[in-house]
Amino acid sequence: MSNKINLNLALEEQLAFGAAFLQTNLQKLKEAHLNLSNDDLAILTGNRIDLSEVLSSLSILTREYEELIAFLHQYIAISKETKEMLRDSLPEVFQAISSSNMREHKL
Repeated sequence: MSNKINLNLALEEQLAFGAAFLQTNLQKLKEAHLNLSNDDLAILTGNRIDLSEVLSSLSILTREYEELIAFLHQYIAISKETKEMLRDSLPEVFQAISSSNMREHKL
């Protein structure tokens, strides 16, 4: 049980780190979105590219990042709630097991 809790904590930490990493990248993406021009694109790619297509793609990517970050935060919150419920109910579970074992020994 202890190993599962430790793995769950490690997973929560990794998800929180992933969410923070995505949040940082999202901020950079938004800044790039605001500061992008056709000239910048020509310099970066060597070609003239339609800025509206790039901005549309950036908007879609931004929304997907925001949804993924929200999902990760929701998953972490649910995981913490579940862990707290399990921790709070463990004494009752152990008491029930102990009572059951006592009854079996009396038989």
